[in-house]
Amino acid sequence: NSHQVRLVLRCCNSPSKVLVSLMLSSQTRDQVTSAALQRLRAHGCTVDNIVNTDDDTLGQLIYPVGFWRTKVKYLKQTSVILQREFRGDIPNTVEGLVRLPGVGPKMAHLAMDTAWHQVSDIGRGGAKNPEETRKALEDWLPRDLWSEICWLLVGFGQQVCLPVNPLCSVCLNHVHLSLPLTDLK
Repeated sequence: NSHQVRLVLRCCNSPSKVLVSLMLSSQTRDQVTSAALQRLRAHGCTVDNIVNTDDDTLGQLIYPVGFWRTKVKYLKQTSVILQREFRGDIPNTVEGLVRLPGVGPKMAHLAMDTAWHQVSDIGRGGAKNPEETRKALEDWLPRDLWSEICWLLVGFGQQVCLPVNPLCSVCLNHVHLSLPLTDLK
């Protein structure tokens, strides 16, 4: 669940490890991500080590995370950028993070919250227009709740609003999400 993911991420002792964890977790079950992270940490989960690890070995370490071949490529490309431009650290802005290969806005906002303890976004859910939904939620909810709501949405996406075969028939939110947010106040 999203609480377990959050604990794993908070246990990472560097922002770059937080980013690697997030990159591996995308489209992957928590248990698979956790096992891959354990193998990668045992090998040495540093920017320099990822750069110096050949693609086959890196693939063996992270397999069977979802889209592992693509993630090997993104991890290597991102690590090279982090090594050259950020001395092994990660950018401390959403704009800087989304410039990295394999890092989209949702991942960047989660990294800001987890690595830098800066809440920059509330999350999106599976809306038709994610940017509009994000802005509406941010306008509606107090900023001090954004981080918690973001993690609840992550868990909701992992358990109910799945990217493939979402469980709409059991979702209690589909009725509420069709209402304008102003009606929910």
